[in-house]
Formats: sequence, C-alpha cells, structure tokens
Amino acid sequence: LGIPDLPLTFLLHAAVAKLLYWITGRGLEPSILLAVRLCDALLPPLAALPIFLLGRRWCAHTGRRAWLAVAAAAAVALGLPALTMVGDFQKNSLGLVWLSGLVLALYSWMEHRSRRGALAVVALLGLCGLTHIGVFGAALLLTTLVGAADLLFARRGQGWTRLRHLLAVAAAAAAVVVLVGGIVLWKFDPARVRR
Repeated sequence: LGIPDLPLTFLLHAAVAKLLYWITGRGLEPSILLAVRLCDALLPPLAALPIFLLGRRWCAHTGRRAWLAVAAAAAVALGLPALTMVGDFQKNSLGLVWLSGLVLALYSWMEHRSRRGALAVVALLGLCGLTHIGVFGAALLLTTLVGAADLLFARRGQGWTRLRHLLAVAAAAAAVVVLVGGIVLWKFDPARVRR
C-alpha cells in the first residue's frame, strides 16, 4: 500500500480494478476509478442482508410481520449515517458489513452451537480485523459481551457446556487476533498495532 493501513478494502478494490482492466480492456486508471465506485455502491449496502435475516428470525419468534425486518434493513442501508460514510470512510463501511454479519453469526451460533457457526464468528472477526481497527474493537467487545450474557443466562446445568463452547471460540478468536495483528504488524501498519 502507498500508506500504512489495514489492507482488505484496498485489496478488494485492486482485485476488482484488475478484473475490470482484463474484461473491458480500458486503461488501468479508469478501471481503478470504476472499481472504487462499484465497490462503494455495492459492498456497504450488503450490511442490510444479515440485519434483515436476523430481524426476520426475531419476527418469526415473536409472531410479528416481516415488515419490521425490512424496515431495519432499509435503515441500515439507506440511513443517513450509511450514506454519508460511503466514499469518505470506505474501510468503515466495509467493516460494518462484516460487523452486521458477525451479529447474525453470533446469534446463529448461540442457537445451534455448531462448528460451522463458530467458524463463521471467527472468520468475521478476522475480516473485521483486516478492514478497520475501530470496527474490530467493536466486534471484539460485542463478541465478549454476547459470550458473557450467554453464560450469565445459561439454564441450570448448561453452564459448563456453554463455557466449554465459549472457551473454544475464544481460543480460536484469540488465534485470529494474534494472526491478524501479526500480519498487520509485519506487513502493513506496525504503528497502529503498537498503539
């Protein structure tokens, strides 16, 4: 990168630019501009999808109509914060996509306790860590609070089982934090990791 920073957003932009360069035969500079515009237009609204899916589940559990889930998803994709963030805060926008996915993954994992669900949680933490340090901090805090609440509200006799599951996910998440932090420290932005 031209500046030390977390790499995922820029790597996605570069990959789309290279793909457009090969497909369209246009110059590299117009391909880069188009790639950034496409990514800014298409990626941030994807944060609405996990919110809609989560809202639909909650509506089904409570007997409410799905329009509440649609309203929540629309607020995420079309709200003033999301629209003002795109363009100026590209990394934040992409990080919020991963964060909303993490919310859904945590909920799904708490419901079913599958390895696939735990892997989704850990993978989304890693994506947050490679995208934006502030979103990564929020993701770690959210995951910690959800895990603590899960233990606190465990049914009698399930506490040890839940603790074991949470410790396994916490160990994998810690490994992801160390791996992402090591990669960023070594290759991209040592000052940010040290801070």
